Amino acid sequence: MSNPFLAAVNKYKLIEKNDSVAVALSGGADSVSLLHMLCSVKEKYNLTLYAIHINHMIRGEEAERDEEFCREFCKKLSVKLFVKKINVPSIAEKEKISTELCGRNVRYKEFDELSKKLNCKIATAHTLSDNAETLMINLVRGTSLNGLCAIPERRDYIIRPLILCDRAYIENYCRENSLDYVTDSTN
Repeated sequence: MSNPFLAAVNKYKLIEKNDSVAVALSGGADSVSLLHMLCSVKEKYNLTLYAIHINHMIRGEEAERDEEFCREFCKKLSVKLFVKKINVPSIAEKEKISTELCGRNVRYKEFDELSKKLNCKIATAHTLSDNAETLMINLVRGTSLNGLCAIPERRDYIIRPLILCDRAYIENYCRENSLDYVTDSTN
């Protein structure tokens, strides 16, 4: 089976030798696979790897479980983890926006700060399946030509090495590598 992760890394030049990369780690199958895949090429590219987990404080005990899972997973891989707890429902209410939009804004603000602090790229776990879903949503909403592009493989310091991986590939990768992950009940 071909490796769509490496295909994306090479095709879009997402990683270069001596890069520092922080993975946006939710604990789900996609981000767990992404961190594991980057660890597998760490020596080849001489990477410095980090992870960042944002606890949005939306799902109570389930969110705490996800955070703890990420801590343990990073410890097992010897990856430094940055954890941020941010009360997204409170901020969303104050700013009169949806919790979904607020969560996205908070995440990208934290990614931006960490990227500047560590001089690193931020790797998000957007997949081919996410890309197709975004494209369909954009089409239903009535999009311009820009919307037909859906999720770009790179934007500034954000890279998306899983952009050529579909859901089946991710699930198979987790099985083959005995990777546990958590499932967000709201996703």
